[in-house]
Amino acid sequence: MLSLHPVSERDLADLRRFEFDNRAFFEAHINARATSYYADGGIESAIATARREADADTGHQFLIRGTAGALIGRINLSQIKRKHYHSCELGYRIAESENGQGPCEGSSAPRA
Repeated sequence: MLSLHPVSERDLADLRRFEFDNRAFFEAHINARATSYYADGGIESAIATARREADADTGHQFLIRGTAGALIGRINLSQIKRKHYHSCELGYRIAESENGQGPCEGSSAPRA
């Protein structure tokens, strides 16, 4: 079973490995992240920003872990509009090794 949880500082090592291992794959399909993201402190800064956005309810970032607990993807909710619209933009990145395996089918489904 897949698990989904908010990104936090305890995910740093796994997130760094996920991002570096899949960088070329992601950049072949979507816009590249700034080089500063991959520099020392870049991913730590991104986690801190994600936590601030979650606290302000302006964005939420979640990590997807596979059945063995390995980090296999990310889901991001951005441009959150609660009042009137109750909407947001959904983005995701799935590890190259997990593409075509269906992890996003269950990960992005509405939660009760």
